[in-house]
Amino acid sequence: MGWQCRGFCLLSGHAFMICTQSSKIIDVVVSAKECEKCKAAKKENMLAKKHKCPRNYNGSSKAMETDAAFVLTQRLYGEKNVLVQKIVADDDSSMKAILRYSCQQNGQKKKDAGQLPLLIPEPQWLADPMHRTKVVANKFFEIMNK
Repeated sequence: MGWQCRGFCLLSGHAFMICTQSSKIIDVVVSAKECEKCKAAKKENMLAKKHKCPRNYNGSSKAMETDAAFVLTQRLYGEKNVLVQKIVADDDSSMKAILRYSCQQNGQKKKDAGQLPLLIPEPQWLADPMHRTKVVANKFFEIMNK
């Protein structure tokens, strides 16, 4: 996920699904929590003029990346008949939890975050080496600067 600021203060973000065989982008999700035109109209206690509002996300900023991965996986399968077999990402456990099947026990859903439909195979998870390098390097720099 790419953001316009650091941390979990983001108002918008973008995520890409890239084919490993062609290295081309096969789908994209752009998430926006606010719209400047709607925001300005609300500030003036007016209705916004008709426009193409980019606001399409209501969840927390922290969950935006997880939601984008879920939307991409479902949309690729449902609209393009493409199976997402592997996902290369940081070690985001919430993304992994969402992209799993919901557990059933005695016909009842267990308390878990799994939302993946049974028709879509669960993806294999691979660690992003650049993210791991950045995380480890930051710890070394912290130690060196003490």
